[in-house]
Amino acid sequence: MNRDAIASRLTGKFGRILECHAELGSTNDRARELLETLGEKAIGAVVIAARQTEGRGRHGRAWFVESGKSLAMSVALWPRLGTKGASCLPLAGALGVRKALMDEGVECRLKWPNDVLANGRKIAGILVESRFSGDLPQGVVLGAGVNLGQVPEDFPPEIRDTATSVKIESGRFVELEAFAASVINALEPLVTEALLAPGSLVDSAARFWIHEPGSPLRVTTARGIIEGRFISIGEGGELMMETGGGLEKISAGDVAMLRCPDHVIGTGRHGGQ
Repeated sequence: MNRDAIASRLTGKFGRILECHAELGSTNDRARELLETLGEKAIGAVVIAARQTEGRGRHGRAWFVESGKSLAMSVALWPRLGTKGASCLPLAGALGVRKALMDEGVECRLKWPNDVLANGRKIAGILVESRFSGDLPQGVVLGAGVNLGQVPEDFPPEIRDTATSVKIESGRFVELEAFAASVINALEPLVTEALLAPGSLVDSAARFWIHEPGSPLRVTTARGIIEGRFISIGEGGELMMETGGGLEKISAGDVAMLRCPDHVIGTGRHGGQ
């Protein structure tokens, strides 16, 4: 990976501190280390790995990155504007990756809360991690993993039917350095918007969701399983659902889209609460 080839394409403040590693355990962990050692000087620092061995997705799921075939990148942030704006950071990340993919000719949409899909299959994921001082998030890290050069045989059998890459979708090779710079440049204004005007960011994303108004969903949350119909994404980035018990606002969970349009909404909840 050529660090200078990335740095020469950057147009904003993100990436003034730019680390490129041939191999790294986790870019999120390294970005967090920069925040801990440099404090506010690390705002906008970017860490990229050609190969990531201990990467993770949501709920600690493994996200492995093969050298030269994926982008593993994290941006160190330090928002102090309250949890409302911070809750839209995954959306900012997804929109930034989506723009870079669209620039490569890959049509894609968003799946709440943090996935980017192409032809209904996952091509990228966002992971935002933070620590809190009272109610305010500090030391926030935004990580992005994007499948670039994989062919179907590169994916483990268990995800081969649900994962895709730029190579699969477009048939073209994507230069890692150019794509990384494209994501970084797209992210900076979106992160600012997430913190200062989250409602505007949500409005901008409205037409990109894979969820259709009224479509049935099953969401697994810490409170149990909630079933209902999609209404919209709220100003704070939360999922808005109509259930048998009324309106539900869900801030975190795993979404399964139910295929049957006539799915009956019962009590809206199953399992523990």
